[in-house]
Amino acid sequence: MKKICAFLILILPTFIYAAEYPYFMKSTKALGMGNAHYTINSDQYSAFYNPAGLAFNKDSRVDILNPQFDMGKNAMDFYRDAKDTDWESESEIAKLIRDNIGEYQHAGVSLFPAYYNKNFMIGVFGNARLNAVPRNKVYPNIETEFFVDRGITAGFAGKFLNNDSLSLGANVKLIERESLVETYTAADLAKDDFDQIIEDDLESGTGILGDIGAIYEMKSLPMNPRLGTAVNNIGSTDFGDAKDMKTTLTLSASISPQILFFESDIVIDYVDVTKAYDQDDDLGKRIHVGAELRPTNLQFFALRAGINQGYPTFGASLDFNILKIDYAYYIEEVGAYAGQWDDERHMLQVTLGF
Repeated sequence: MKKICAFLILILPTFIYAAEYPYFMKSTKALGMGNAHYTINSDQYSAFYNPAGLAFNKDSRVDILNPQFDMGKNAMDFYRDAKDTDWESESEIAKLIRDNIGEYQHAGVSLFPAYYNKNFMIGVFGNARLNAVPRNKVYPNIETEFFVDRGITAGFAGKFLNNDSLSLGANVKLIERESLVETYTAADLAKDDFDQIIEDDLESGTGILGDIGAIYEMKSLPMNPRLGTAVNNIGSTDFGDAKDMKTTLTLSASISPQILFFESDIVIDYVDVTKAYDQDDDLGKRIHVGAELRPTNLQFFALRAGINQGYPTFGASLDFNILKIDYAYYIEEVGAYAGQWDDERHMLQVTLGF
């Protein structure tokens, strides 16, 4: 058990000094298209983007099992090095840290089984993620930030005005959070009671947060332009040292042109307009652009691409109704501004439902 905990601390969630944008859950589909999703989302992930998107669901669906795996390239390289490390030896752990100095490590896993239809969604979610950065060749240590979020969410949405051009939605999330923000030395990681050290360092809290959103469709215009907005994480929490979340405002716009034999969506999001978070004070970190292409006669297949915080992303999905497979390659900015410190990642999600 100690080896497992030590490995997780070294390769999983976000850093004390780094500036990754805080979140509860992310959509694999959205990340494939630059994490731009606020005017086209229509599944359970509306609860973490724009709940007005629920109004665009055409059918009812139950996702029974949908594990999502997220890992950075640096973490994959670290894992290969870690397999040959003696976790009882301080010197070997110190060497492992020195060999990976300054390399941002990220990994995570989540589940979000849910039921959703045209106007309603309810689901339970869980997400564990870890980021870590090895530091200091003279006195090797690793700065870590670890989150475990779990809870239940439910949302409603509807269409209004004479031609159903205005969609409004809202949802509520009941959340329990555990987090850890600490620096561990090689000596700490080699201790027999390292499991207990982690347990003592974990902080916990609960919260009730809501989201509201709107999407306006200009149906009389070509390519069905949409304008959207969402206010996320409204309410109060008792997370305390487990890290509170701030209320944010996002603006979004999209079009859906027919391109030859493809249906498409093209989206741009401007996240955290009011700069609630220091992590995204830079304009480049708050801009997300993406596109999705679907062959008109092959609706089970989709290709995605985008720009996430100035970096390219791409993704793809196969949807056989009972079985869905989604993949996304993306780069996350973990520095204070776009272009400072990038972390290359892969996300895979397999969904069973009907």
